[in-house]
Amino acid sequence: MAPFVFSARTGPSAVGIVLCLFLLTAPVIAYSETPRAQEYELEAAFLFNFAKLTQWPDNAIRPPDKNFELCILGADTFGRSIELLRDRTIGGRNVSVTRITDISESSGCNLIYIASSERDHLTEIIGHVRNKAILTVSDIKGFENEGGIIALVLKDNRVKIRLNIDAAGRANLKISSYLLEVAEIVRENGRK
Repeated sequence: MAPFVFSARTGPSAVGIVLCLFLLTAPVIAYSETPRAQEYELEAAFLFNFAKLTQWPDNAIRPPDKNFELCILGADTFGRSIELLRDRTIGGRNVSVTRITDISESSGCNLIYIASSERDHLTEIIGHVRNKAILTVSDIKGFENEGGIIALVLKDNRVKIRLNIDAAGRANLKISSYLLEVAEIVRENGRK
């Protein structure tokens, strides 16, 4: 199934798009004392913008008053930066940040950030969420080639995005054209 592409009429606001594109292409800038802390602050912003630029199937977030569940699987390195997302909304729903220690706890998650501490369990994790309407994001090397949807790669002091379009299609997630334009698209089985 091919992913849906937002048009200008169905996508987020123009200001949001400009901000998102800036965040997706900006170098890691100094707001914190350490480069690694800066990276996690930027990754937290990425998670929020990825969610804003993704459309879930109508039945993925039920009941209508349910929060948007952003889950972190494994060692949480975000610290306070991820907590800032609790005051935000995605698709009119309040963001709830949940830390989980096992993929079996993911049934309520809409987006899962898979920490690098879970590298040894990646095959099991991807197998568990495969074909479910869950946006998976990680900075694990090769994540997108293992069936994850969005991989964050630090290269030349910039966070690059690699997006597995086939995995997004299997999850029935519709990715905005704005995100598709700034991401490196990865296809499975060497397809173009």
